[in-house]
Amino acid sequence: MHDSRSMRFAGQRVPLAAELLLLLAVAGAVAGVAYLPTHDGPQHIFTVHAANHLEDPQTGWGRWFEPNLPLSSYGFAVVFAPLDAWLPWDLAARGALALMVFAWALGAFVFVRAVRPERSWLGVALGAASLQWSLYMGFFSFYFASAFGLFVLAFAVASDLRDARSCAILSILLLIEALLHVMAAALTGIAVLALLAFHADPGRRVRQLARGALLGAPAAGIAAGVLWMEIAAGGSGADGASEFVHESPAWWTLGRCLMPGPAWRAWPLTLLASAALVLGLVSGCRGRSAVDRALLAAGGLLLAAAALLPLHLEVWHFFSVRFTPLAVCVLVATLPIERLRARRARCALGVALGGFAFAASGWAYEYHRDLAARSREALAGLEAPIVRSGPRLPIVLDPFLGRPFESARALVPYAVPLLNLGKLYAVSQGGVVPYAFVSDPALHPLRLREDARAALPSEADPRYPLVLSDPRRAEDLALREAVTVYMAAQATRFEDVIFYGRPADVEHLAWLGFHLDWRRDGLAIARFEGCPLAVHIRPQAALGAARTLELGWFPALGTTHRYPLSRGQHAPDGTFVLAVRQSCGAVWIRFDAPGLACEGADAEGRFVIRQVRSTPQVECRIGSFPRAG
Repeated sequence: MHDSRSMRFAGQRVPLAAELLLLLAVAGAVAGVAYLPTHDGPQHIFTVHAANHLEDPQTGWGRWFEPNLPLSSYGFAVVFAPLDAWLPWDLAARGALALMVFAWALGAFVFVRAVRPERSWLGVALGAASLQWSLYMGFFSFYFASAFGLFVLAFAVASDLRDARSCAILSILLLIEALLHVMAAALTGIAVLALLAFHADPGRRVRQLARGALLGAPAAGIAAGVLWMEIAAGGSGADGASEFVHESPAWWTLGRCLMPGPAWRAWPLTLLASAALVLGLVSGCRGRSAVDRALLAAGGLLLAAAALLPLHLEVWHFFSVRFTPLAVCVLVATLPIERLRARRARCALGVALGGFAFAASGWAYEYHRDLAARSREALAGLEAPIVRSGPRLPIVLDPFLGRPFESARALVPYAVPLLNLGKLYAVSQGGVVPYAFVSDPALHPLRLREDARAALPSEADPRYPLVLSDPRRAEDLALREAVTVYMAAQATRFEDVIFYGRPADVEHLAWLGFHLDWRRDGLAIARFEGCPLAVHIRPQAALGAARTLELGWFPALGTTHRYPLSRGQHAPDGTFVLAVRQSCGAVWIRFDAPGLACEGADAEGRFVIRQVRSTPQVECRIGSFPRAG
């Protein structure tokens, strides 16, 4: 008997030691690089940092934003904000991510041990999922709330759910998770309901579920408040919230949107979860505990939701894949590996699970190092001695860091590492960039001041640079110049431009009329200066009903500026002169009156000036032209 207990204790020490090493490995994989580029991460860093330093007069944030008290999505703020208050923002972000992945890996291990200590190696393997897709996508609040949810489930599994005190504590924990992120709390709540139902006697399940509804009422109140605020913000109804975008998730999202990377890393945990579900269905859960049966039911429901629900809702992208992490965790935790009697088989399984965890974490560390190396040039300007307080325009022509955009085969599907690069420059140097997370009063810690709303310019469609990641267009220099022109045309309304592309792209930007305040290779921080252009219109009387001169930067055909003709001057020679300051390259002009155009205009009425720098004085002799169509 004594020998048996000693062997069991020794068998538990090995996975515990492995878990401690894994915790150091996953935290080090994040903290081991100066900055980990993520899809939405800079959005969260900016809003929390700006909320912390709203009164800093240099940054101008107090002129643009006001503090907001959201109902949910505090997950990242509770970790990052205290660190950001006394550390430089980059060190604070580094430390916050390390703490978050540490919490996720530890939560997975604690949860599995609560289910059954003999399954601890499964907890070690699940700990590798701390370096998961939602982390690289920058869904920081959801990610940390999900980690907290694993501890909530561990408490629920280990507690007597018939005890009022335990239920009260569980209710408080679910409320806290809802404050961290309401979606994560809803997913955890599904598993808690299943535990309540399967712990009850068959005749008392309805009563136990009613107790579960009461237990989850505070968290449900947060969810209801968020939904009500979303509907109110959207107008008189839930039009956007109730319509689905009919896009089913691809089969590979079940693996690659949990554990991104090569197939050997992406699929083992999802396959283990599927095997656990199949084993439960085939065996009919004979001889399984109430906890196992509850987790199989909850995990099966969550996995089905991940596979069958739309990938995107009308107002919420990446919806179905939010179900995958918890589904995999609760299903894998039910695998009855304690039934393996042979010591050699148990050792082999431990080696396989532990080896997978460390190999998956090692791949992540190398991936982080590669991302850091690829992004070094794009981040170099964060140290530039520049201070801004106004609107800033990010133009990022290589958001994928040199990789083509291939959702299905990408190492991290859907992730665009430099999508929000401009937010980091706003954090480091001040100012504000368009499309910040400041619009949702239910979820964001800042909101745009009403008196600043009209003063914040809108940016060009940021999806245009994505076409440059197509390998078939990578060396199309004319396309690169056209995209640069299209994006840069918006810059006349901004204090400066944060530009990242190739060195030749920066040269083209300077040629268009931008003064480079700071530059390193393909990165530049620049202010628009432009070139003067005087349009001499004759005969003046022919203007007739025209009221506005439209202007765009060629070869882009969209109108970027409109000038009232009333601001022009009457010259002594009888011409009408309108003076503007625009691109030093090519521009086109057009009148807003039908059938009225400069001689030489195209069928749409656009008259092209090939180079403003060399022809600052342009004559527009008005003639008629047939409108296209």
